[in-house]
Amino acid sequence: MIEKPWYQKRQFDPGFPFDMWQTSMTRGFSLHWHELVEIVYVISGEMHISLEGQDCIVRKGDIAIINSGLVHGYSNTGAESGNSIFIIQFGLELFDQANIDLRNRVFQHLILGKLSFSDNREGDDIHRRLEQSIFSMNREFCERQEGFHLAIKARLYDLALVLLRSVPARQVSESELIRRNLRNQVLNKIFSYIHENFDQDISLEEAAASVHLSKFYFSRFFRSQTGQTFHAYLNRVRISHAEDLLADTELPVTEVAYQSGFGSIKTFNRQFRAATGTSPSRYRAGER
Repeated sequence: MIEKPWYQKRQFDPGFPFDMWQTSMTRGFSLHWHELVEIVYVISGEMHISLEGQDCIVRKGDIAIINSGLVHGYSNTGAESGNSIFIIQFGLELFDQANIDLRNRVFQHLILGKLSFSDNREGDDIHRRLEQSIFSMNREFCERQEGFHLAIKARLYDLALVLLRSVPARQVSESELIRRNLRNQVLNKIFSYIHENFDQDISLEEAAASVHLSKFYFSRFFRSQTGQTFHAYLNRVRISHAEDLLADTELPVTEVAYQSGFGSIKTFNRQFRAATGTSPSRYRAGER
């Protein structure tokens, strides 16, 4: 069985909760959250990023700062050139000795580019410093010379200092952090229900009942917290599963459609093309 993106977790060194890798976001990654801080740097191409209900396109050189506990997801824009990105994840316990807690900050600029700020020269300098820290961490992580853990931690401190001193943010109260945690617990249950049942004919009413909410409150809650309707998110999960099956198996397209929760091949073809910009057969042939 193909592992669902929602359940994918990387293994961390307990003494050094840090990981970094280069990837191509060709199949997308459905909405999720975690306690780790995540930083995305676009090396080439472009992709969609959804962050706390905001949806935008990030392009070469852009840096996305995803703080602990924030709901986020990725999808391909369908651009023929594809994309390549660095993803960095680290635990905030790395900053315990410095008495720094990034959790209580909401940055006004979630996507940082060279022109993120009103003063372009200032924005360019902030972007350059963040970029240098990212490249340095990647070099250290790949080469793994003696003391590379210390070097990476130093660059993380450099990066955190830039964020704390140069990127506008508002402080988050303890009560807001508690509300966010409660929200995320509800979203956990909703995401889990969808990922466990997307291949069935599930309804809005059934999803709402799984978390003991009325369908009207559930619908408003889900959209306000994710920026998507329940059915749009369910469809994205189904399409993502279909992409996995098309790329990794030789199942007939009709079987892929049914295993992904689509009631008819006609609906599947239409929805798949709308989401990916190509047909299932062309996608399998590598035309994506």
